[in-house]
Amino acid sequence: MPLDFNDVSKANRDRARRWHHGFPDNQGGWTGADWSNAMCGEAGETANVVKKLRRHDFGLTQANGFSRNELLGMLATEIGDTFIYLDLLAQFYGLNTSECVVDTFNRVSEREGFPDRIEHTPHEPGAPVLPTPEVRRTLSEDVEMLLWDGSKSMAAEIDVWTMRKDGRHGFYPYADVTPESPPEHVRGDNTGSLWVAEKSAWVAVLQGHRVARKADGSGFYPVSPDELAAHYEA
Repeated sequence: MPLDFNDVSKANRDRARRWHHGFPDNQGGWTGADWSNAMCGEAGETANVVKKLRRHDFGLTQANGFSRNELLGMLATEIGDTFIYLDLLAQFYGLNTSECVVDTFNRVSEREGFPDRIEHTPHEPGAPVLPTPEVRRTLSEDVEMLLWDGSKSMAAEIDVWTMRKDGRHGFYPYADVTPESPPEHVRGDNTGSLWVAEKSAWVAVLQGHRVARKADGSGFYPVSPDELAAHYEA
């Protein structure tokens, strides 16, 4: 049976929760930087094995060095470790690894005029979701969403998108602190603040969450990856 990215991600997510309770919602677990550092650590170990393979290829083996087959086995392990952490990093930010790969591969092929494409069946309900390349999703005729990815360009788009009727800002990114910004949500950790009219309050939007609006341009509210899967992806 061919290996499926979504099956790997589900098993990976379930096992990660044995060590990191609440994953991927960061309830007492690692931050995105921790998962990224772990991935980079394994990638570094992969490169170290390749360095030893290069020595072997040039006949520079050490007295207690490994054989080529042993090194290939070590390389396979490190590649697996790197991918496992890469997948957990993607899941932490609400992304689907298979869709990340398919989207990037097909986009580069299209850009270069190559015919090669990866055919892909949409993810299973409940799996983390990758937004469209424009980080915009039209989920129905009534609801549209933008992904808050922590970037200044997306912050500017969300701000225009959610501008309040009184002409004041509807969204504050983590880096923009002004006299009218809500200090309780501007913490410098890629958390934004969204004005939710129905609550008459500022509500925190974490990086990797989405900002939703109704088709009539009203009803702005944040949506977490879990809420997206539960209420919009069935």
